[in-house]
Amino acid sequence: MMRAAASALIFLALAVGPAAGQGNSAARIERGQLILENVPDTPAPVRERLRQYVNTRAAGFQDFMPDGSILISTRFGDSSQIHRVAQPLGMRQQLTYFAEPI
Repeated sequence: MMRAAASALIFLALAVGPAAGQGNSAARIERGQLILENVPDTPAPVRERLRQYVNTRAAGFQDFMPDGSILISTRFGDSSQIHRVAQPLGMRQQLTYFAEPI
């Protein structure tokens, strides 16, 4: 019984000891409302590989046209514009060119 209690105390000391020492040396970075603590920098090769997934453009379905094509909205510059897509995997044809979102 005494041996189990001693083992439990040693385990607790090992688990709590390092965490107690890290309280004052936490790496803290504030970027606006975002606060990062103990978050390592992303290695450059990983950042480059992830860039292809971050730099994407979304398109939203808007309507069907009588000829079977569809209308989508996608962002160009600072505003959303309407495009027509004539067939699956087809090129989009921009129909609006407004300075303000449609």
